[in-house]
Amino acid sequence: PRPPSAVWAVMACCATSMGCRPYNGTTEVGGASATLKVVEVPPEGRSIDFALKGVRLLEVLGAAGEMISTTEDTNRFLQAVVSGVLLGGVYGLVASGLSLIFGVLRIINFAHGAVMMLGMYTTYWLFALLAVDPYVSILITGPLFFVIGVVIQRVIIEPNRLAAEHNQLLLTLGLALFLENLALVLWQGDFRTVRPSYAGASFVLGEALVEVPRLVACGGAVVMALALFAFLRRTDVGKAIRALSEEPE
Repeated sequence: PRPPSAVWAVMACCATSMGCRPYNGTTEVGGASATLKVVEVPPEGRSIDFALKGVRLLEVLGAAGEMISTTEDTNRFLQAVVSGVLLGGVYGLVASGLSLIFGVLRIINFAHGAVMMLGMYTTYWLFALLAVDPYVSILITGPLFFVIGVVIQRVIIEPNRLAAEHNQLLLTLGLALFLENLALVLWQGDFRTVRPSYAGASFVLGEALVEVPRLVACGGAVVMALALFAFLRRTDVGKAIRALSEEPE
């Protein structure tokens, strides 16, 4: 809502409601518009009771307030949509990795989130100790956690692939609990965040505030998801992975 527009709208409504002058036109309030049409009151009718004028003034103020409230609701809805899409892109990328593991290995990997947590801590400490930009740190954390994933696969998951499904589930759950409590012992339970110079960068899209870091993260998530889709569809290794998920034997 824009206070100057709202003030001018209320002033126009009050003037016309009190019989000051005839008014025909459209008044804008925060992007919403309302057409006001008031016929001039004849001289002999201007002795109308002040109580009736007060009732009319309250009606006009109520209409203006409703217009402002509608605009605020629209702006809040637009902000919720923009923030939800940007955050949902990152969550979608996380879910794609989890679904790929389950689709190929048929293992519900409860340690997926715990390993991602360790990756976040690695990014944080690279920034806090060595001032490595979070996006640049992907070049370090990516290969590092690829190796960690291979070790987990070879040492923990592979020897138990033929075990009962509930045993595999408990195995990854135990791994997740171990990693989470290890992080709790090493770094305590304090909330930590990365604050690079562009952390507060944002711009306005319509009436919604778009945060640049979230936009970059969502864009990167979409690019990586499309790359993963192309890898599974176009490459021989990707086709072999899909074939393995459909026919494990």
